[in-house]
Amino acid sequence: SEYATVFQTHLLAYKNELSISSYNSNQTSRERRFLAVGKEGNEIVHAIVHSPSPTTLYEGARRTLEFLNTYKNMDVTFMINLDPGDQDVFFLFDENGNVDQLIHGTRRLEDAANLLVYYYE
Repeated sequence: SEYATVFQTHLLAYKNELSISSYNSNQTSRERRFLAVGKEGNEIVHAIVHSPSPTTLYEGARRTLEFLNTYKNMDVTFMINLDPGDQDVFFLFDENGNVDQLIHGTRRLEDAANLLVYYYE
């Protein structure tokens, strides 16, 4: 009744534990992007981590989880893969609607066939 679209992606970590291993994940080294949600203290945090240097899915996920746990002191509830793929249309906006200039995709919005929009308050 809501006409929702569903997509599937890799659950890379759940409750601070990796859900993949080096033998059951994509071995291709490429740019990676991850979405993690968890807590820093009592505050719920949504984090997008962009890894422009080529890495495998496992190594990128492992390093990202370690970074979030160790350097950001984040208790990760879940982390998923945001696969840049061939249609790397990606924009990050701040609370005022301004586009972040550091994290972005390689393609223009007009090049997108489909868009996934992630929003939280």
